[in-house]
Amino acid sequence: MKVIANPPSPENPLTPVEIVSTEGNIVFSKKLQIAPGISKQTINTASLGSGKYFMRCMSADGQMNLKFVK
Repeated sequence: MKVIANPPSPENPLTPVEIVSTEGNIVFSKKLQIAPGISKQTINTASLGSGKYFMRCMSADGQMNLKFVK
């Protein structure tokens, strides 16, 4: 999965990323260092069961939600 997000503000260089189940449970939460331009991050989803999930990325510009199936 490829995600393009706006980089965080210089005052707060960490971007909160969450993976949420369809039941609304947060199953992954971490603040990632995302540099301006192209930045690649790997999130290990091996512990997630099969099913649908939402990935939420938050920045000063707003929130981006992506649906994915494992």
